[in-house]
Amino acid sequence: REWFGHAVKQQGGCVYVPSEDVNGFKVRLEAAKQQARLPASIVSGVYTFPESINLLDDVSVTQFIDFVKASGGVFVAVIFDTLSGAMPGANENAIEAMGLAMSHAKHIMTALDVTVILCHHTNASGNRERGHTVIRGESDTMIALEPEDDVVRVENNKQRNGAWCPSFELKLTPLGKSVVL
Repeated sequence: REWFGHAVKQQGGCVYVPSEDVNGFKVRLEAAKQQARLPASIVSGVYTFPESINLLDDVSVTQFIDFVKASGGVFVAVIFDTLSGAMPGANENAIEAMGLAMSHAKHIMTALDVTVILCHHTNASGNRERGHTVIRGESDTMIALEPEDDVVRVENNKQRNGAWCPSFELKLTPLGKSVVL
């Protein structure tokens, strides 16, 4: 079905790698199911990987790819929430660390034939992403979420190959222990 008036062009499962707040994701997923009027017991197609993946470590990345392939699941996306959590102890401003993380993200993308989504924070002034500019250079699409009170503006601020998505706004609504859009 559509997502807030936008057509869903490719359906499939998703692997969510929570590197900051595993329990928070469970609460948000429960609220999303409630909003969609889905029973809590229904399989949603979102699979949580039980531990953080270190995007700076070849072995960790290879084991993750092998695990996902061996699962037999059909996935269209892998989400790392957050990028900094998937780079433990790294200097986000160093090209060596950020370049390696982006290289491993692209390796996961091609090895699993999925879209890789890296959730990342803005810098202190909030006008661009934190860390080295290689993240912008290596990204195909960048979408900024700009909250103001209970509204979140969704803005496509980089698009390498394809049509730009026009900006739109979503309203945050409390539901249970979380919020939904």
